[in-house]
Amino acid sequence: MNSTLITSILSCASGTLLAALLYMPAGLQAEEPAELSVELPEISVIGSRRPVRAAVDAPSAVDIISSEDLSNQGTTQVPELLRKLVPSYNVGTQPISDAATFIRPANLRGLASDQTLVLVNGKRRHRAAVISWLGNGVSEGAQGPDISVIPAIALKRVEVLRDTASAQYGSDAIAGVINFVLKDRPQGGIVEAQWGQTYTGDGDEYRVAGNLGIPLGANGFANISAQWHEMWPTVRSVQRGDAQGLIDHGNLVVRQPYAQVWGQPDVDDDYTVFLNSGVEVSEQAELYAFGNASERETEGGFFFRNPNTRSGVFIVENDQGNYRLPLAPGCPGYDDPPGRILVTDDNELFDWTPYPGCFFNERFPGGFTPKFGAEVSDASGVAGLRGEFDSGLTYDASYSIGESEAEFTIRNTINASLGLATPMEFSLGKYTQTEQTLSLDMTRPIETTSFASPLYAAFGVEWREEEFEVSAGEEASWVDGLIPGAGVGANGFSGFSPVAAAGKWDRSNVAAYVEFEADVTDALTLAVMGRIEDHEDYDTTEDFKLGAIFRATDNVSLRGSASTGFRVPTVGQENVANVTTAFILDSQGRNQLTQRGTIPSKCPEAAAVGAEKLEAEESVTYTAGLGLEMNSVSFTVDAYHIEVDDRLGLSADKTLTAAQKAAIGKSGCFPATDVSNFRFFGNGFDTRTRGIDLVTSLDMTDRLPLLHGGKTELVFVGNYNDTEVTSHNPEFIGEQRIKQLEDALPKLRFNVTLRHDRERWGGFARVNFFGSYEEFHADSADFFIEPDEEFTLDAEVSYRPADGFELSIGAENIFDNFPDRNEFADVLGSKYPESSPMGFSGGFYYARARYHW
Repeated sequence: MNSTLITSILSCASGTLLAALLYMPAGLQAEEPAELSVELPEISVIGSRRPVRAAVDAPSAVDIISSEDLSNQGTTQVPELLRKLVPSYNVGTQPISDAATFIRPANLRGLASDQTLVLVNGKRRHRAAVISWLGNGVSEGAQGPDISVIPAIALKRVEVLRDTASAQYGSDAIAGVINFVLKDRPQGGIVEAQWGQTYTGDGDEYRVAGNLGIPLGANGFANISAQWHEMWPTVRSVQRGDAQGLIDHGNLVVRQPYAQVWGQPDVDDDYTVFLNSGVEVSEQAELYAFGNASERETEGGFFFRNPNTRSGVFIVENDQGNYRLPLAPGCPGYDDPPGRILVTDDNELFDWTPYPGCFFNERFPGGFTPKFGAEVSDASGVAGLRGEFDSGLTYDASYSIGESEAEFTIRNTINASLGLATPMEFSLGKYTQTEQTLSLDMTRPIETTSFASPLYAAFGVEWREEEFEVSAGEEASWVDGLIPGAGVGANGFSGFSPVAAAGKWDRSNVAAYVEFEADVTDALTLAVMGRIEDHEDYDTTEDFKLGAIFRATDNVSLRGSASTGFRVPTVGQENVANVTTAFILDSQGRNQLTQRGTIPSKCPEAAAVGAEKLEAEESVTYTAGLGLEMNSVSFTVDAYHIEVDDRLGLSADKTLTAAQKAAIGKSGCFPATDVSNFRFFGNGFDTRTRGIDLVTSLDMTDRLPLLHGGKTELVFVGNYNDTEVTSHNPEFIGEQRIKQLEDALPKLRFNVTLRHDRERWGGFARVNFFGSYEEFHADSADFFIEPDEEFTLDAEVSYRPADGFELSIGAENIFDNFPDRNEFADVLGSKYPESSPMGFSGGFYYARARYHW
């Protein structure tokens, strides 16, 4: 992480608080904390800038997830928590998915991870440095935010706006908006520790976390949260068929029991610290600051390199067959092609001893499996001043900066072009995403006799700058050692070359918005808003939103909205170049690991096969909902229709001709490498997403025979979501990608939760349903599977032996259910579908101890 950024963030936060303390009269600094002497108007931070009101009164659907709901779960990671609590939110394990293994893409309403806007305390959160090169079709090429750095213990609540909101918040808010509201108590605290393990006996997870509220003078607070977390890897593999074939033919150095591991990655020293603070500097103004510093190390596996079939390492392919790849002059076939050694059987036991120094089989007689890792760091800081003038005009002026960094490493691999002198561990370089925002938001209620309420007006301006940097890796990770036929760069994930891959790019934009909302009558509320935004290199966007809620009776309400939205391609998507491995059909019709490049669409290599200048995605969304509040029943149902035109994604693989392959790197736009296939970003298809969200809660207190006393609640949340590709460029994406976009995620998901709490006891039981889905295993058309729907059951019991203490035990997936077995398991070794929405680790039990004061 950039030390200058961390220093500036900490200096900003501490300087803000120090200034506030110095500004206050000295006598106030030593007083006991008290209630705020003047109540500053609360501004709704999601969906509306009107003073806060119940979510059921909003024109758009908003889910409010409490701190209690977040903290009383077996999983400790916020993406997993949201997956359990918001049925339209999906996130997978992402094994063997390059950088997506470390910062997993999530999907709201079946759209890509960067089509959901994330806020913290109502301020835009910076996106992650990682671009998801592999995302099961839906999120391929996406660059969304990393919410895994946010600890649940730091959260007061989470607000999920299930509606397009670009007219309010700008780019990315197509699927919706998720706002993480940090705790702001000036006193008290929580300390907790949790341990869990899968039923299989692996995947141990440890977490220690704390939250502390500190008064700052008479009318201020600093709320600090910290968490340390580790997660051990899991293994859900079988031995690959080709590895077993080698063993059966006498190659006993092939790794056993599994040549290739499928499972969750290893996460070490995952720590994060969040600060939220505020101090009144006058009767009508508050100075605030919040931010975080986070870091973790993580490592996952890659595909097995077969010693008889891995092209560019052990063999070289041509039309006549596969031949052993010679590494030096004097080796068979290096200077005399007729002397090449033919691979006659993929399972043969090759005797390399007569040819020392000639073949990689000497170093890896049983093949090898690279281990891909990253050190991921994240830091942010926000400082601002908000308050109210005597006229009733409120203001909020703020500055924010955020940075995400992923520094990649790979070990147990080689740069084949360097021959046997190659290192086996490489520093590949790093991605860094930095964003800065200056904003001014203002609101004012305008008294009028025309409406049943004041006309609430809001307006504001924003400047934002986004920067993406690729730092070069060590020379051995990308250099071409010039061995004919040998792969160039670290095998598995080539390092970033300073010649073409490394660089720094930025873009800024300015925006202005206006909102109006009023109760036209006691029964009808209308809201209208618009935003204009100008981005460097892109057309100016103009977006609107119209929302309404009609209270038909005291218990029944109808709501709906119509809006437009947009998402501008990120600076990283415009400029990044990447070389990785993927399963692609070879010249003999077999699925083989092949070097695949991703070339910036502005490069001549990409333009030669149809790449064009990137454009912004545009959307139109319609929603309609019904709400019912009656006695002990709360019921809402919301339907939505989202059309997205010019969706951004990665193209289908383009196979290079011999001339194109020879020309790679000569433009200086893409590093010289041995890629056989490449793809590029483009606006290649349109989609239509339709769905229904259903949320029902029922107060069951004293209605169940075994649960008398205390409070009992039954909650049902469900989502039906269907995406259709309505138009596409057949040269850009094919039928496989279309099926992934339409069917890779379950169309139906729901859960039913029964909660009970009384005196010293509490707990819950939850039934989770995951609908059927489809998967192209390892992104290969040859490995198509259709797993069935699944149910899982979670439960937790808590006991409070004394005031402030709580002990909990529980289990997720109590009956140790697994997805349907992968019918192609023996091909690549994955026992279960890698994209299973329920995960594939099986049951997980845990224990937690908590103390609060």
